[in-house]
Amino acid sequence: KARPTIDIFFSTESAAWFAASEDLSVPITEGKVPNIRNVKDAAAATGMYERKLAWIPYWKGYVGIAVNTKTYDPKTITSWKWMWSKDLAPRKLGLPANFWFSGVQIQQVAKIWGGNERNYEMAFEKLKELAPNVGDEAPDFNLPVLHGDGQRVSLSALRGQPVALFFGSYT
Repeated sequence: KARPTIDIFFSTESAAWFAASEDLSVPITEGKVPNIRNVKDAAAATGMYERKLAWIPYWKGYVGIAVNTKTYDPKTITSWKWMWSKDLAPRKLGLPANFWFSGVQIQQVAKIWGGNERNYEMAFEKLKELAPNVGDEAPDFNLPVLHGDGQRVSLSALRGQPVALFFGSYT
């Protein structure tokens, strides 16, 4: 705070919120950014902190729950709390770690369960509930090997060996 060393930073929304809440950043004004009027209202509204524009998101969109429609009727899902429902059985749930375990998502889970940005401990407990049960057998799969010239791998073929699964775009 005493000796700022950067003029512009590119961060996650949760880091921008933290910077604004701790007075580590200054509000964005027309004096600092003359073309600020070109920012769409919805994007500007996302970056408000204490009624001042604190950050401008480079992306704004919606996040939803994707389900296997052969197993679940999406029309019955009316809340994020559904992910904790006993109706979600067997519990085969995929959470993209790079999204769900960043600050803003932890804050969102806290809000779902009655907390807020500063009262977020419950989010960690609720996320632990979604974790697989240690010791439970993972469901088998059969997938193509990346750059495997048609080779496939199944989890059952690897039983007894350490296995790490990485999901993502390799394009």
